[in-house]
Amino acid sequence: MKLTVNTLLLLLLSFSSQFSCSQENTIKNDLITNNIKGKVWKIRETVISQRNEELFADDTGKKLHEEKLKEPLFFREYEKQSYTEYNTYGDIVDFAETTSNWKKKVTNHTISLEYNNTNQKTKKTIYNDGKILVVYEYDKGNEVRLVQYDTLGKSIGVHTFDHSIPDSITSFIRGAQKITRKVKLKNGHSIKDIYIDSLGQITFSRAYVRNHLNDYTSFINRIGRNTYKSTYTYVYDKRNNWIKRNEFDEKGKIKNVVIRNIVYYDDPILYSTVDDFVGDWFVIHTKYFMRLSADKTYQYGYFWFGNPRVSESGTWNADFDTKQLTLTAENPKNSKQYKFEFENSQMALFTMDGKNHSILLKVFNY
Repeated sequence: MKLTVNTLLLLLLSFSSQFSCSQENTIKNDLITNNIKGKVWKIRETVISQRNEELFADDTGKKLHEEKLKEPLFFREYEKQSYTEYNTYGDIVDFAETTSNWKKKVTNHTISLEYNNTNQKTKKTIYNDGKILVVYEYDKGNEVRLVQYDTLGKSIGVHTFDHSIPDSITSFIRGAQKITRKVKLKNGHSIKDIYIDSLGQITFSRAYVRNHLNDYTSFINRIGRNTYKSTYTYVYDKRNNWIKRNEFDEKGKIKNVVIRNIVYYDDPILYSTVDDFVGDWFVIHTKYFMRLSADKTYQYGYFWFGNPRVSESGTWNADFDTKQLTLTAENPKNSKQYKFEFENSQMALFTMDGKNHSILLKVFNY
């Protein structure tokens, strides 16, 4: 599937404006731009939309009841999942996204990078299905030019970035129209973003409030006469990167939850324990889930129009010497054995012959 050029451009410029950061004596890379700390290798994000008013009504999930589940599930099927991989310079080298697992749409980007002799990025080219979508040019780690292409390889937009003044300015041409974008920075991160058309009229603006870790806790979008506000809360790992984000609307109702699994280049090698297994798991890129309980029982099921249905249950056991997970189903014909591996809150299950595997993401710990 193809990602539209306008959608990709909005995504790229959104990141660039939200997390623009200029740090002296630091080589600017995608980790800095995206406000990610440490030597991150890969990140998998899962967006879980709120489909039921009572779904995330409280932390215990008591208001959600599902037939056959001994305890309610703490999530619905995901809306979007993305995978981002960084090289040792802190720049993105791989990106993939899957949206809506009941009518799956997959986007895969390949990215080529060029560096100078001081390891500063000078050029980035993003491809989709082998076709160029966007080309960035850099100077001292800052974007100075962006060329946007359509699916036929024709240039449809040129954007220039001016970093010589306190408030970052971006100008770009779309068709016959010139649009100017101003970004106000504080502590190296944007707090205001304004689009101005060729007539000098503001067509869109966004204002941010950030916490002490530079993650935004609220923003206000203004499109014409309409105003939209969202607020955010976070759960962080030991390196001050968020691993869970809750988004709320103007009335304080939950809009979605984003779960992050972050793997670092310098992560210590940890041996698995029973606690690593216990929790609710998504099977990545599918409609299936699995619950592994501390009493060594399990439930396996799928989402039907967003609602969880249990199709199998039984007991589970993990052999840490052989790294085998055994699922003993109530119906013996459904019993299975897997080889397992862990990466933080992500688990890979391999068939015993090693020919197939599934990636599971933990979304809740008991």
